[in-house]
Amino acid sequence: MGLTGFGVFFLFFGMILFFDKALLAIGNVLFVAGLAFVIGLERTFRFFFQKHKMKATGFFLGGVFVVLIGWPLIGMIFEIYGFFLLFRGFFPVVIGFIRRVPVLGSLLNLPGIRSLHHTDHEYHEDQKVIIAKLRKREILFYRIHFWIHILYFLMLLRFDMLCYLSF
Repeated sequence: MGLTGFGVFFLFFGMILFFDKALLAIGNVLFVAGLAFVIGLERTFRFFFQKHKMKATGFFLGGVFVVLIGWPLIGMIFEIYGFFLLFRGFFPVVIGFIRRVPVLGSLLNLPGIRSLHHTDHEYHEDQKVIIAKLRKREILFYRIHFWIHILYFLMLLRFDMLCYLSF
């Protein structure tokens, strides 16, 4: 997970610094190595080399190669196109996860943005049920967390009072 995170960081930092070749190359190597460590070498190989993903794999790995030989802008264009082709099946899962994050979820549920995603009514109803269950759990967790802090504070206060009275 760390290698993948560092890979994304170096890729992002390399793009911010006007497509720095060295940072993009390091980011590409770390991202691919991190992906291999996270899901395993065999699964990584199977993921990249499926018949219906050969075009996406060609663009992604071709972009990595083009960045490594020294043409970062062209390589990143290839990589981004290949990345979207490769991981387009994961985007609904990621969007569903982001919808559960408090601030980002409310942004994704705004009327204009919500229509860009899934338009299936049943999907939204399922999401509402899941979110309601999660909110109940979160409320319970925060209540328990609050009372633990109150008890801890009272114990510290009592201990301080005992220490003060003993002197």
